[in-house]
Amino acid sequence: MPRGWVRQGDNFIEICGEYGADARHLPQELTALAAATQRIKSSADPVSVLRAAAFYHLRFQRIHPLVEGNGRVGRLILAAQLQGALDLPVLDLLHGLKDWEADYNRVFASRESAVRFELLLDLLVRITGILLPPEATALPERLDPVHPQKRLPKQKGPRIAPRDAAVAKMIQAAHAAPAPSRCHVVCFLLRCAPSG
Repeated sequence: MPRGWVRQGDNFIEICGEYGADARHLPQELTALAAATQRIKSSADPVSVLRAAAFYHLRFQRIHPLVEGNGRVGRLILAAQLQGALDLPVLDLLHGLKDWEADYNRVFASRESAVRFELLLDLLVRITGILLPPEATALPERLDPVHPQKRLPKQKGPRIAPRDAAVAKMIQAAHAAPAPSRCHVVCFLLRCAPSG
């Protein structure tokens, strides 16, 4: 399946050793995510918006609704949420995430949801310059999907790995090519994501 497509049916996923949401329940997962984000964003103040955007981003990554491109789409939604509320240019926010890429990757290296939330908030504070009170770093709700996958299917046959650099380069080029449907999925997710 091309990148940018929504997972369907028995399309199972494992992210950083954890299961994503059951693909059969993605509409309910995204609806629950939007409702939880609205509860966290109790007002338009920058602290509330920052907490809600961080929560949305982390839970979106745990749900993992797309076949591929969840990180890029998630970062775009994160930047759009912050831009709408904090009047910061989207490109500046995206460049900030790229400049702090090692710290961003460290967020997802942690196994603890509360630590992930705190690390992402810390990164967003450095990018936006917003100061947070200590109590704002507490995880507001669980990050796990409402409908987690029950199991991963057993692999049929051996895994095929690239045998040489030329094959690896062709695979990398195929992954870099834009998928025609990605624009539609991103636009849909941006419309569904609570903004500031």
